[in-house]
Amino acid sequence: MLVSVIENATDEETRWRPSKEAWSMAQILGHMLDEERDDFRTRLQSTLNDPEARWAPIYPEARVQERRHQEASVDRLLKDWKSERRASLQWLGQLGEAAWHNTYAHPELGNLRAGDILLSWVNHDHLHLRQITQRLYQIALKDGAPFECAYAGPW
Repeated sequence: MLVSVIENATDEETRWRPSKEAWSMAQILGHMLDEERDDFRTRLQSTLNDPEARWAPIYPEARVQERRHQEASVDRLLKDWKSERRASLQWLGQLGEAAWHNTYAHPELGNLRAGDILLSWVNHDHLHLRQITQRLYQIALKDGAPFECAYAGPW
């Protein structure tokens, strides 16, 4: 679904931001790429292999700015995300019986089992798909002004 939405959006749509604080679809995609590379797969693997090993710190919001996802090629971001996702799925497919109850003591969130991390990974995608859908909704409202969309139903 993510791929289809991004591939069918214009460059202007992927870079539009409803406010200075809100991310564009390009930034959301760049963040998802960062999380695929630097967070979920790496941290799940660490928890499965050695739950006592400390995770390297990451700063997701800062990385979006540092890596300049707003200006990056959306085609490149999408290609890289798809490649990383394939690697993640291949790795997950090779796990077999995994130690899903291995627990990492997160300094802020408390105990996280490997299974918790996997479920969070899945739902992280859903959260950002919702965010991308919200951008499409906001773009339609902006482009459709002065008309309103109450007839569509509640958001």
